[in-house]
Formats: sequence, C-alpha cells, structure tokens
Amino acid sequence: GLGDRYLLVNVPAQQAEAVSGGRVFERHNTIVGRPARPTPVVMTGVETVKFNPYWNAPASIVQKDIIPKVQADPNYLQAVHIKILKGGTAGVEVDPKTLDFKNLSPDEYLFREEPGPENAMATAKIEFKSPFGIYLHDTPEKQMFNFNNRFFSSGCIRIQNMPTLVNWVLNGQGGYNPEKISSMAKTLERLDVPLAAPLQLRVAYLTAWPSNGGTVSFRNDIYQMDGSGFILGQPMPVGELSPDNKRFVLKPLPRAQSIDDAEAEGSGFFGTSRTKITGDKTSGVIDHSVVRKRVKKQTSAAGSGAMPIVANAPANSGFFDWASYNKKKSNYEKASLNATFKKKNKKAKLKKTSADASAADAKAIAEMAVVDSQMAGKKSIKNLADACKVSTGGKVTDGCKPKSSVRKADYVPPEPK
Repeated sequence: GLGDRYLLVNVPAQQAEAVSGGRVFERHNTIVGRPARPTPVVMTGVETVKFNPYWNAPASIVQKDIIPKVQADPNYLQAVHIKILKGGTAGVEVDPKTLDFKNLSPDEYLFREEPGPENAMATAKIEFKSPFGIYLHDTPEKQMFNFNNRFFSSGCIRIQNMPTLVNWVLNGQGGYNPEKISSMAKTLERLDVPLAAPLQLRVAYLTAWPSNGGTVSFRNDIYQMDGSGFILGQPMPVGELSPDNKRFVLKPLPRAQSIDDAEAEGSGFFGTSRTKITGDKTSGVIDHSVVRKRVKKQTSAAGSGAMPIVANAPANSGFFDWASYNKKKSNYEKASLNATFKKKNKKAKLKKTSADASAADAKAIAEMAVVDSQMAGKKSIKNLADACKVSTGGKVTDGCKPKSSVRKADYVPPEPK
C-alpha cells in the first residue's frame, strides 16, 4: 500500500529517501534519536506541511529554563522571540512586565516561540499521525549534519535540505515551487498546507539490506534491536526493558515524557539540553553553544567539504573528545615504553649479580646502563656522546657510547618542554 510516491526513513542509516515510480528521487541525511531517546518505527500517511511553525514551550522547559532566565534578564523573552499567551494557543498575549515570575505557574500561560531561523522547527515541519508524536522537521543547528554519526535528537527526525524535501512532498500543489518555498522562509509567514494527495511514510529500522550489484549494506545496530523481533513501535532506551521484558513497546508508556517535550529539551534553543559533554564524560545537560563552536572549529580546520570523524563517544552524546583521546594515547604509549625498559633493567641486573656472567652479558649490562643514564637524565640517546663509566669485568672504561646493537625500540624521545 505504499503507492507510487512515498517516503522512507531508515534510522540506522540516518537517511531519508523520497521514492517515486520505484526509484529514489532524492536522498537526505537525517538526525535521529540518540540511544537514550530512540526514534520510533511507524507506518503512516503524511498529512500536513507547516511553514514557519510556532514552537510551544513545554511547562517543564518554562519552569527549568525560561523563567530563571527571565528573572536574570528582563529582556530575555524579546531576545529569543518568545511571546506569552493566557488561555492557550488562541489566547490573549500578555505583557511580561505585568507578570510576577517569582510566583508564576507555567501551566497557566503558553510560552510560544515565534517563527524565525532560530526557531526549534526552523523553516518547516512535516506532520503525520503517530501515537508517539514524532514528525519530520528542519533545524537551526545545520552544522550537526557535518557529523558521520548523527544520533542526537530525542526521537524526532531532522532533515537536511528540508526545503527540497518540502518541494517534493507538495509536488506543485497550490503553485508551490522552490522559489515560493524559499520566499516563505524569508517572509516568516505562518501557513499550514494540508496535502491534497497524502503520501505514505515508513520509518524503518534496517541494519542490513540488499543493494545493487549483489552486495549487502550494513549499518550499526545503534539501538541494539537485532534479534529482538522488533518491527514496529518504540525501542526502549539502550540497556532498558519494557514492563513485559521486551526491548520495545507498541504504544507510549504511561507517565513517560512525550517525544515532543523531550525534543524541545534536546534542541538547545535555550543554550542547554539534557546531556552536557565535559571532556570525555557525560553528565547533566549538553551545552549546545559549546557544541556549535566545536563543530565550527572542526569543519574549518578540516577544510571545505571535510567530515569530522566521530567514534567511541558516550551513548547519548555522539561527540568524540580527540584532545582527551590523544592525551590518553600518549600516556599509554609512554607507560608501555617505560614498562619495557623496566623489564629489561630487571633482567640485566639479574645477570649482573650472577658470578659467571659472560662477556656477552657484560656487554648487555653496559648498553643497559646507557639506557638507565638516558632515562634518569631524560635525554635522547643521540645526545649521549658525553663520557660515561661502566664497570666491566673489574675494569673501568671511559668514554663509552651506545653501540649499534641498541635497537630503535630502546630509544626514548626527550620530554616535551
């Protein structure tokens, strides 16, 4: 029942495909749910395209983020284009100066972010029926698409080059074309466009599938669902089971935070979300202002078109701390080198105490003494041209130098200043 035109989102592949006439018409990179907030798998029909949508802040965000910032800066709401309405979406706008934010109940008012480039949904949002409340949407954080692993969201699906996909979905309906869609983003006009010919959407979880030419494509089992019998529904966070001991549920769990609310918390429009990256640790919440700077620095350093490498990140971050990794690697290599020298030292000293040490043993002891001297003084073997004294067979030899038998592996570079 897919029809001639449909949308497919494969979560492990982090891609969306617009299919027409049995062929992929266009392909988009996506940002999907992190392992702690997996993207649900749904079969449904696309119903509406919303241009320049509002973002209604959940009460939890209002309480934890917005109100404290308003108390610290009375001009905060104006700066982030948030209006306060009393009586819901159709309510009356209230002047923030007339409110007592110290005693304000977030459930009594609607805090609404106006359309704009920094809005949570950016230029457009594609809606469809789903018990899990997910949707496809644009994002103001377009630099996040520079990563190879894009498991950053709280379940919703962020689309790269969203205007292009909106143009394909509308398919000329109402005279919409790339120029008209582009002008909508500039004018910030709020408009909902129901589809005259609704499309089918499949959000799938495929870690392996046949490709052209008799090959097979594989992707990481990011939510650890292989072998679980999972086809449809909401994967449980990695490491967790449902109340009936399964890795997924077919409908939202009671009292669970909605994906829409969590997506808002994970978007960073107020500077924070639930996962903060500090060094190589994950705690508290993500500071997206820091993330933006990090991504910008990585992409500029790598050159135009280069992709930053991401690997071995904490489960709900997706970011790799190269500085910490390189430091650990350097410390590990240094410790490994020192352990090797200590082992050789121990063997040499054992031979030295032996009463019948041979001439060959004495030579090894002499060479190891050079290494000992080098490590103690933190010098390079190349710089050990100065004289040293080594006891060999009861004789003292002056001016000894390292022999060619000292291997390159025994060389320790000088300590950095």
